[in-house]
Order: sequence, then structure tokens, then C-alpha cells
Amino acid sequence: MAAGPEATTTRIPIGSPDEAQAPVFRSGRRAARPAVAVRKGAARPVEPPLRLTRRGRIVVIVLVAALLTIAVSLAKVASSASSNPRPAPVHVVVPGETLWRIAQSEHPGGDLRVEVAKIMSFNHLSTATVVPGQAIRLP
Repeated sequence: MAAGPEATTTRIPIGSPDEAQAPVFRSGRRAARPAVAVRKGAARPVEPPLRLTRRGRIVVIVLVAALLTIAVSLAKVASSASSNPRPAPVHVVVPGETLWRIAQSEHPGGDLRVEVAKIMSFNHLSTATVVPGQAIRLP
């Protein structure tokens, strides 16, 4: 008996449902299908477990790491957005007081020009003139 592809495989009976799906050799004969394990009482054949190649495992690890990074970033953004900001302190102007004096008392030793500009910008003031009783928010 000659050794060929038919010698090492199980033959499929003629007329069986698997016969139509079996590949055909050049000689016109159909190739045998390998045997499939079937559990007792099972309607379908048992499938082998999923196996990942090295590249597949790397892709899965990278995807999981990316999802975790996104989740942590979103959690940080959500927690920082939900925290209540500290309300700006308010200073009530007394007679004879100027923005320069307020800036000097709030930030001693700092550049007063910058501090006055910050106070004006924070309060939407066009000039440095203030009146007694005016409430000024401090940055």
C-alpha cells in the first residue's frame, strides 16, 4: 500500500453531510476530515480553547494598558471638576484706600504693578479708581 495523504487520515463515508465539505484531490477523490471530539449528549462538537500567539498577547496587553490609562485620566478629570473651588476673598474699600494700597497689603514684597493689574482684571475694572464701600474680589 502506498503512503499518501489518504493513508494517514480517516475517510468520510460517501453520502455523509461532511462529504460535501471535504476538499477534492486531483484524482477526483475527496479528502478525509480529521475526527472532531463530541461530548456525550452534546449537540455540537467541543471547540478547542482560544490560544493567543505572542503578538496577540502583546496586543491584548497594550490595549488593556491603554484602557486603564484612559480610565485613570478620566477619573482625574472628573474628580478635579467636581471639587468646589475656594471662593475669592472680598475686600471692602474704606475711605482713603487705593488699589495700590490693597495690593501692597495683600502681597507685600511683590511687584505692585502686576498685583494691581491682576485685581483690575479680576474685577473687570477699566481704571484703578475705587470708591469707599466698593467690594473688591482679590485673586
